[in-house]
Amino acid sequence: MRRHEALIPLTHDHHHALVQVRKLKSAAKGSEDVRRATAEEFIDFFFEETLNHFHEEERVIGPLVAYEDEIRVTWERLLQEHVLIHALVLGLQRENDQGVASADTLRELATTLQRHIRLEEKVLFPLIQTVVDDAALQEIALRPRHRARAS
Repeated sequence: MRRHEALIPLTHDHHHALVQVRKLKSAAKGSEDVRRATAEEFIDFFFEETLNHFHEEERVIGPLVAYEDEIRVTWERLLQEHVLIHALVLGLQRENDQGVASADTLRELATTLQRHIRLEEKVLFPLIQTVVDDAALQEIALRPRHRARAS
C-alpha cells in the first residue's frame, strides 16, 4: 500500500531514526569512547527530533484513531512503546552522565526503536489508511521538516 501523503513526514522521520538505530548498533561493538559519543549524538537526536515526533503522533494522529476498534490495540501499544523508548533514553543519558554507555543499553534501545518503527510503518499506518477517511487524513497538519543533514 502506498503511503498517504499526509503521513509521509512521519515516514521521513522514521528514516532518520533508522539511521540512528544503525549507528547505535554499530557503536555497541565499538570502544567506550565510540559508545559515549554515539550515545550523546542519539540523546540529542531524541530530544530535538524524536520527542517532537512522538508528541505530534499523539496530538495529531491519536484523535483520529484512538476510538477506532480496528486500531485501538495497536495504538495503545504504540503509546506504551513511546514511554518505554523515552525511559530507555533517560537510562542511556544517566549512564552517559556517569561516563559510560553500555553496549547492552545501546543494543536494547536500537532494537526497541527499530521494532517500534516497524509497528508504525507496517501495521499502524496501513490501518490508518484503511480506517480513516481521506478527507480526515488530508486535514492532518504536521510541522514542517527542515533537516540540513540526513543523519
